[in-house]
Amino acid sequence: MDTTEFIALAAGTRGAPGHPVSPDDELRALVQAQQITRELARAVATHTTSPTRAALFARVAEDEHRAAAHTRLLAADTARRTLAHELPEDTFDALAAIHRDPSGYLAGTTALPQDPRTVPTGRPVFRDTTEFLAGFLHIGSFEARERVHSIDRLLPGTNIHGQPVPPRFPVLAGDLASGAADPGQIGAAARKLEALAPIVDGHPDAAILAGTLENRVAESVRREDPRTTAKLLAGIQTSLERGPEDLPEEVLRTRTGLFHRGTTGGLGEFLLRTLPRDTEALLALCASTDNPRTKAGDRDGLLQQALAANSVTGPNASNAQSATSPDGNGPAAGFPDFLTDPATGAPLTDPEPSGTSPWTPTEPAIPPPCPT
Repeated sequence: MDTTEFIALAAGTRGAPGHPVSPDDELRALVQAQQITRELARAVATHTTSPTRAALFARVAEDEHRAAAHTRLLAADTARRTLAHELPEDTFDALAAIHRDPSGYLAGTTALPQDPRTVPTGRPVFRDTTEFLAGFLHIGSFEARERVHSIDRLLPGTNIHGQPVPPRFPVLAGDLASGAADPGQIGAAARKLEALAPIVDGHPDAAILAGTLENRVAESVRREDPRTTAKLLAGIQTSLERGPEDLPEEVLRTRTGLFHRGTTGGLGEFLLRTLPRDTEALLALCASTDNPRTKAGDRDGLLQQALAANSVTGPNASNAQSATSPDGNGPAAGFPDFLTDPATGAPLTDPEPSGTSPWTPTEPAIPPPCPT
């Protein structure tokens, strides 16, 4: 069943078979579709015991959330275009009553209030669309203001001459309409790009640069988490304001290392800075130590090897052959490379305790007495 068939089924004949679909029929169908969607969601949540169906249900619910975000913008744009905030107070009261109990409106026995035939006089209930959204929908003023601002960023419109104009950020607008990304992240990215617009407009190739930046940000919004997108936007802002920094490697190396940030809540905090290539190696090492199928992640194997290595240098030195190769010159087969001495190939063990250590303070020697 497509949308047209559902509208015809929901509207009925109204006593006149073949009557054209009216705007009221479409609105009634939308109200019924929302009721059906709510009831279906509750039924699926109650009767689903399969994790596979639960995963698909979560995805469908997210799609519904994204579609609802786009619908909210369309509703705000319609309210602004039709000057809905100028309606009289009696009309708002009647609409609120129909919204609480739409059964009469859905059955066709209750009609909507008539639109004003002339420009309303006197003080309006709401000053503008933002106040209308906040007061009539009972949402916060910040959210209402953000919806009005998002109309120009993410929805097509018309200019002062009545000519159609595209949205300010067409790529993000397409993702919002299709549900390709989270609406909150799309809105945040559009706000940031709008704040960077004055800097971009001063570039010689402003149109090309704006399109390139929007494509990069939109791709990050689709595939990355919000923190990664925020870092990308921060980097774009830094590059636009100061230009890219091409620092030599010698300068970058002075900024790398392990830095102690202090103690918080009885726990010490350290900050590790590495070069990009060192970061890749560090991430690979962490991944191998977290994978039990690798030598570095084999906890039981490392324990046995550590016990065998300890027996070589400990009191039971007679078991040295168990920790070394058959010829006695190298480590046993399968010993992790990062636990062997690169020079000799022998297992790394704790040093034997000695009488003195470079870290152990010693008493100064007593000088001999001076001759008299």
